[in-house]
Amino acid sequence: MILTCQQCEETFTTRNRNRKYCSRECYAAVRMVRVPKECLSCGEDFLVAPHDVKNRKYCSVACKNIGIRKDGPRRDGHRAYRRVCRQCSSEYWVFHLASKRKYCSPSCSHVAHTTAAEMQCGTCGKTILVEQHKLHDRKSHHCSVSCYMKSRTWKNRRGHTRGRGGKRPDLDNIYFRSSWESNYARILNHLMDRYIVREWEFEPDVIDLGDETYLPDFKVTSMDGSVVYHEVKGYMTKKAKRKISKATRLIPLILIDELKYKALEQTYDSLPHWE
Repeated sequence: MILTCQQCEETFTTRNRNRKYCSRECYAAVRMVRVPKECLSCGEDFLVAPHDVKNRKYCSVACKNIGIRKDGPRRDGHRAYRRVCRQCSSEYWVFHLASKRKYCSPSCSHVAHTTAAEMQCGTCGKTILVEQHKLHDRKSHHCSVSCYMKSRTWKNRRGHTRGRGGKRPDLDNIYFRSSWESNYARILNHLMDRYIVREWEFEPDVIDLGDETYLPDFKVTSMDGSVVYHEVKGYMTKKAKRKISKATRLIPLILIDELKYKALEQTYDSLPHWE
Protein backbone atom coordinates (compact mmCIF):
# COMPACT_ATOMS: atom_id res chain seq x y z
CA MET A 1 0.00 0.00 0.00
CA ILE A 2 1.42 3.39 -1.03
CA LEU A 3 0.66 6.40 1.20
CA THR A 4 1.82 10.01 1.43
CA CYS A 5 3.63 11.31 4.50
CA GLN A 6 1.75 14.17 6.17
CA GLN A 7 5.05 15.85 7.18
CA CYS A 8 7.44 15.67 4.22
CA GLU A 9 4.75 14.79 1.63
CA GLU A 10 6.83 11.96 0.20
CA THR A 11 5.31 8.61 -0.74
CA PHE A 12 6.15 5.44 1.20
CA THR A 13 5.11 1.80 1.17
CA THR A 14 3.43 0.20 4.19
CA ARG A 15 0.98 -2.52 5.18
CA ASN A 16 -0.77 -0.33 7.74
CA ARG A 17 -3.37 1.93 6.13
CA ASN A 18 -3.54 4.09 9.28
CA ARG A 19 0.09 5.28 9.12
CA LYS A 20 0.51 9.02 8.66
CA TYR A 21 4.30 9.46 8.57
CA CYS A 22 7.04 7.75 6.65
CA SER A 23 9.59 7.61 9.48
CA ARG A 24 10.16 8.33 13.17
CA GLU A 25 11.97 11.52 12.25
CA CYS A 26 8.86 12.94 10.56
CA TYR A 27 6.70 11.85 13.50
CA ALA A 28 9.09 13.51 16.01
CA ALA A 29 9.16 16.67 13.92
CA VAL A 30 5.38 16.94 14.08
CA ARG A 31 5.38 16.35 17.84
CA MET A 32 7.90 19.17 18.33
CA VAL A 33 5.65 21.78 16.70
CA ARG A 34 4.54 24.47 19.14
CA VAL A 35 2.13 27.36 18.75
CA PRO A 36 1.98 30.56 20.85
CA LYS A 37 -0.82 31.20 23.36
CA GLU A 38 -1.44 33.99 25.88
CA CYS A 39 -1.26 33.14 29.59
CA LEU A 40 -4.46 34.05 31.42
CA SER A 41 -2.55 35.08 34.54
CA CYS A 42 0.53 37.07 33.48
CA GLY A 43 -0.56 37.90 29.93
CA GLU A 44 2.69 36.72 28.31
CA ASP A 45 2.85 34.35 25.34
CA PHE A 46 4.09 30.78 25.82
CA LEU A 47 4.48 27.82 23.47
CA VAL A 48 2.07 24.92 23.63
CA ALA A 49 1.47 21.80 21.54
CA PRO A 50 -1.40 22.10 19.04
CA HIS A 51 -3.44 19.39 20.78
CA ASP A 52 -3.16 21.26 24.12
CA VAL A 53 -4.35 24.66 22.91
CA LYS A 54 -7.85 24.21 24.40
CA ASN A 55 -6.62 22.74 27.70
CA ARG A 56 -3.57 24.84 28.59
CA LYS A 57 -4.45 28.21 30.16
CA TYR A 58 -1.30 29.17 32.11
CA CYS A 59 2.37 29.24 31.25
CA SER A 60 3.53 27.77 34.57
CA VAL A 61 2.31 26.22 37.80
CA ALA A 62 2.86 29.51 39.63
CA CYS A 63 0.61 31.38 37.19
CA LYS A 64 -1.97 28.60 37.46
CA ASN A 65 -2.10 28.96 41.26
CA ILE A 66 -2.45 32.72 40.99
CA GLY A 67 -5.22 32.40 38.40
CA ILE A 68 -7.18 29.92 40.48
CA ARG A 69 -6.91 32.09 43.60
CA LYS A 70 -8.58 34.91 41.69
CA ASP A 71 -11.74 32.80 41.39
CA GLY A 72 -12.09 32.19 45.12
CA PRO A 73 -10.39 30.88 48.28
CA ARG A 74 -8.55 27.58 48.50
CA ARG A 75 -8.23 24.95 51.22
CA ASP A 76 -5.79 22.02 51.27
CA GLY A 77 -5.07 22.57 47.59
CA HIS A 78 -8.75 22.38 46.57
CA ARG A 79 -10.34 25.13 44.54
CA ALA A 80 -13.45 26.84 45.94
CA TYR A 81 -16.75 27.04 44.06
CA ARG A 82 -19.39 29.73 44.54
CA ARG A 83 -22.99 28.73 45.29
CA VAL A 84 -26.23 30.48 46.32
CA CYS A 85 -28.07 29.49 49.51
CA ARG A 86 -31.55 28.11 48.80
CA GLN A 87 -32.97 29.73 51.93
CA CYS A 88 -31.51 33.25 52.24
CA SER A 89 -30.09 33.58 48.67
CA SER A 90 -26.69 34.66 49.98
CA GLU A 91 -23.48 33.40 48.34
CA TYR A 92 -21.15 30.89 50.00
CA TRP A 93 -18.17 28.73 49.00
CA VAL A 94 -17.74 24.95 48.78
CA PHE A 95 -14.38 23.28 48.28
CA HIS A 96 -15.56 20.27 46.29
CA LEU A 97 -17.52 20.43 43.05
CA ALA A 98 -19.52 17.32 44.03
CA SER A 99 -20.48 18.73 47.42
CA LYS A 100 -24.14 18.16 48.35
CA ARG A 101 -24.28 21.24 50.54
CA LYS A 102 -27.28 23.44 49.68
CA TYR A 103 -27.34 26.05 52.47
CA CYS A 104 -24.84 28.63 53.69
CA SER A 105 -25.20 27.74 57.38
CA PRO A 106 -26.82 25.19 59.72
CA SER A 107 -29.41 27.80 60.74
CA CYS A 108 -30.65 28.16 57.14
CA SER A 109 -30.79 24.39 56.77
CA HIS A 110 -32.79 24.13 60.03
CA VAL A 111 -35.28 26.76 58.88
CA ALA A 112 -35.74 25.03 55.50
CA HIS A 113 -36.42 21.67 57.15
CA THR A 114 -38.75 22.91 59.90
CA THR A 115 -40.79 25.68 58.23
CA ALA A 116 -43.94 24.75 56.31
CA ALA A 117 -44.72 26.10 52.86
CA GLU A 118 -47.70 25.82 50.54
CA MET A 119 -47.51 23.66 47.44
CA GLN A 120 -49.95 22.31 44.88
CA CYS A 121 -50.70 18.59 44.74
CA GLY A 122 -49.17 17.14 41.56
CA THR A 123 -52.42 15.29 40.70
CA CYS A 124 -55.54 17.08 41.96
CA GLY A 125 -54.09 20.58 42.43
CA LYS A 126 -55.11 20.78 46.08
CA THR A 127 -53.01 23.08 48.27
CA ILE A 128 -50.88 21.12 50.74
CA LEU A 129 -48.26 22.01 53.34
CA VAL A 130 -44.73 20.69 52.86
CA GLU A 131 -41.32 21.53 54.26
CA GLN A 132 -39.61 24.42 52.48
CA HIS A 133 -36.69 22.34 51.22
CA LYS A 134 -39.11 20.16 49.24
CA LEU A 135 -40.07 23.15 47.08
CA HIS A 136 -36.76 22.71 45.24
CA ASP A 137 -37.27 19.00 44.53
CA ARG A 138 -37.79 18.04 40.91
CA LYS A 139 -40.41 15.43 41.76
CA SER A 140 -44.03 16.31 42.42
CA HIS A 141 -45.64 15.95 45.84
CA HIS A 142 -49.15 14.66 46.45
CA CYS A 143 -51.81 15.09 49.10
CA SER A 144 -52.57 11.36 49.49
CA VAL A 145 -51.48 7.89 48.44
CA SER A 146 -54.35 7.67 45.93
CA CYS A 147 -53.19 10.85 44.16
CA TYR A 148 -49.65 9.50 44.08
CA MET A 149 -50.80 6.26 42.43
CA LYS A 150 -52.85 8.18 39.86
CA SER A 151 -49.81 10.24 38.92
CA ARG A 152 -47.77 7.19 38.03
CA THR A 153 -47.83 6.59 34.29
CA TRP A 154 -48.47 3.14 32.83
CA LYS A 155 -44.84 2.88 31.85
CA ASN A 156 -43.63 3.62 35.37
CA ARG A 157 -46.09 1.18 36.92
CA ARG A 158 -45.52 -1.66 34.51
CA GLY A 159 -42.16 -0.99 32.90
CA HIS A 160 -39.14 -3.01 33.97
CA THR A 161 -35.77 -2.69 32.26
CA ARG A 162 -34.49 -6.08 33.41
CA GLY A 163 -37.47 -8.28 32.53
CA ARG A 164 -39.61 -9.40 29.62
CA GLY A 165 -42.67 -7.24 30.10
CA GLY A 166 -45.93 -8.11 28.39
CA LYS A 167 -49.38 -9.68 28.67
CA ARG A 168 -49.63 -13.46 29.09
CA PRO A 169 -52.63 -15.03 27.31
CA ASP A 170 -52.56 -18.10 29.56
CA LEU A 171 -52.82 -15.85 32.64
CA ASP A 172 -55.95 -13.86 31.66
CA ASN A 173 -53.82 -11.32 29.73
CA ILE A 174 -52.37 -9.87 32.93
CA TYR A 175 -49.37 -7.63 32.32
CA PHE A 176 -46.25 -8.92 34.07
CA ARG A 177 -42.96 -7.04 34.13
CA SER A 178 -40.77 -10.13 33.81
CA SER A 179 -40.83 -13.83 33.05
CA TRP A 180 -40.11 -14.55 36.72
CA GLU A 181 -43.38 -12.92 37.78
CA SER A 182 -45.39 -14.75 35.12
CA ASN A 183 -43.78 -18.09 35.98
CA TYR A 184 -44.52 -17.54 39.67
CA ALA A 185 -48.16 -16.88 38.77
CA ARG A 186 -48.21 -20.25 36.97
CA ILE A 187 -46.84 -21.88 40.12
CA LEU A 188 -49.66 -20.31 42.15
CA ASN A 189 -52.21 -21.63 39.62
CA HIS A 190 -50.70 -25.07 40.03
CA LEU A 191 -51.01 -24.77 43.82
CA MET A 192 -54.65 -23.73 43.41
CA ASP A 193 -55.32 -26.92 41.42
CA ARG A 194 -53.78 -28.87 44.31
CA TYR A 195 -56.02 -27.01 46.84
CA ILE A 196 -53.01 -25.54 48.61
CA VAL A 197 -53.84 -21.93 47.66
CA ARG A 198 -57.40 -20.61 47.48
CA GLU A 199 -56.71 -17.57 45.22
CA TRP A 200 -54.13 -14.98 44.29
CA GLU A 201 -54.15 -11.42 42.94
CA PHE A 202 -51.44 -9.44 41.17
CA GLU A 203 -50.60 -6.03 42.69
CA PRO A 204 -54.04 -5.35 44.22
CA ASP A 205 -52.99 -3.37 47.32
CA VAL A 206 -50.76 -0.35 47.91
CA ILE A 207 -49.07 -0.35 51.30
CA ASP A 208 -48.59 3.04 52.98
CA LEU A 209 -45.13 3.16 54.58
CA GLY A 210 -45.51 6.70 55.91
CA ASP A 211 -43.15 8.74 53.75
CA GLU A 212 -43.47 6.42 50.74
CA THR A 213 -45.61 3.60 49.35
CA TYR A 214 -44.96 -0.03 48.48
CA LEU A 215 -46.74 -2.25 45.93
CA PRO A 216 -46.23 -6.02 46.54
CA ASP A 217 -46.39 -8.34 43.54
CA PHE A 218 -48.83 -11.02 44.73
CA LYS A 219 -51.55 -11.22 47.35
CA VAL A 220 -52.01 -14.93 48.14
CA THR A 221 -54.93 -16.30 50.14
CA SER A 222 -54.48 -19.74 51.72
CA MET A 223 -57.20 -22.35 52.19
CA ASP A 224 -57.67 -21.27 55.81
CA GLY A 225 -58.32 -17.67 54.73
CA SER A 226 -54.98 -16.19 55.83
CA VAL A 227 -53.40 -13.63 53.50
CA VAL A 228 -49.67 -13.41 52.73
CA TYR A 229 -48.00 -11.07 50.24
CA HIS A 230 -45.30 -12.44 47.93
CA GLU A 231 -42.59 -10.32 46.30
CA VAL A 232 -40.60 -11.69 43.33
CA LYS A 233 -37.34 -9.77 43.17
CA GLY A 234 -34.50 -10.97 40.97
CA TYR A 235 -32.54 -7.70 41.11
CA MET A 236 -32.48 -5.95 44.48
CA THR A 237 -31.79 -2.21 44.56
CA LYS A 238 -31.14 -0.19 47.72
CA LYS A 239 -34.53 1.49 47.41
CA ALA A 240 -36.36 -1.84 47.02
CA LYS A 241 -34.45 -3.32 49.96
CA ARG A 242 -35.45 -0.37 52.15
CA LYS A 243 -39.13 -0.65 51.18
CA ILE A 244 -39.24 -4.40 51.73
CA SER A 245 -37.62 -3.97 55.14
CA LYS A 246 -40.32 -1.46 56.14
CA ALA A 247 -43.15 -3.55 54.68
CA THR A 248 -42.19 -6.69 56.60
CA ARG A 249 -42.99 -4.82 59.83
CA LEU A 250 -46.51 -4.03 58.65
CA ILE A 251 -47.66 -7.02 56.57
CA PRO A 252 -46.80 -10.74 56.25
CA LEU A 253 -44.40 -10.76 53.31
CA ILE A 254 -42.43 -13.55 51.61
CA LEU A 255 -39.49 -12.54 49.42
CA ILE A 256 -38.77 -14.74 46.40
CA ASP A 257 -35.17 -13.86 45.55
CA GLU A 258 -32.90 -15.42 42.93
CA LEU A 259 -31.91 -18.36 45.14
CA LYS A 260 -35.52 -19.31 45.97
CA TYR A 261 -36.67 -18.81 42.38
CA LYS A 262 -33.97 -21.13 41.03
CA ALA A 263 -35.05 -23.79 43.51
CA LEU A 264 -38.69 -23.43 42.41
CA GLU A 265 -37.64 -23.53 38.76
CA GLN A 266 -36.07 -26.96 39.18
CA THR A 267 -39.40 -28.29 40.44
CA TYR A 268 -41.96 -26.48 38.29
CA ASP A 269 -40.18 -25.81 34.96
CA SER A 270 -42.31 -28.55 33.35
CA LEU A 271 -45.53 -26.55 33.82
CA PRO A 272 -47.36 -25.49 30.63
CA HIS A 273 -46.28 -22.15 29.09
CA TRP A 274 -43.20 -21.96 31.31
CA GLU A 275 -40.82 -19.24 30.14
